Amino acid sequence: MNDPEIVALRKNESESGVAQLKERYIHVLSDLPGQERIHLQAARTQEQLQTVMTWILSEGTLVRFKVKTVFQNKNDSDSDPDKKNDGNDRENTASPKYLEVWNGAGGCGIAFQKGETYLVYTTDDEETDRLETNVCHGTARLSDAGEDLSDRL
Repeated sequence: MNDPEIVALRKNESESGVAQLKERYIHVLSDLPGQERIHLQAARTQEQLQTVMTWILSEGTLVRFKVKTVFQNKNDSDSDPDKKNDGNDRENTASPKYLEVWNGAGGCGIAFQKGETYLVYTTDDEETDRLETNVCHGTARLSDAGEDLSDRL
């Protein structure tokens, strides 16, 4: 984070400096999930804040999408083995109106742009019980999805 206020506050080791920096982080990361917010609020020193922020930023970001069409691959071990499935089944149930997906961090993360349309591939992380995506999953802007999109239609 290259916010000038944050850069200045990182140098302030006082209790009030740490408190102000925490407030600034919470303001900038207003949609921070509960567990991350708790860890951030519990930090008491600049070093603890840095450790928590490194952890938070390494986790990625939560992205909320307005859903247009859902495709589902049912090649999961929980699926019915007697059901014929080519892995490209169109979901027959009603699509959710919105979907929250955890976006990978760093070089694996996707720089989603508001207003753009995406073909989003996700996996369900069993440990965290959240849908996840990153560039390795094949998620791409719809205009760049080309062959993947034509395979789905």
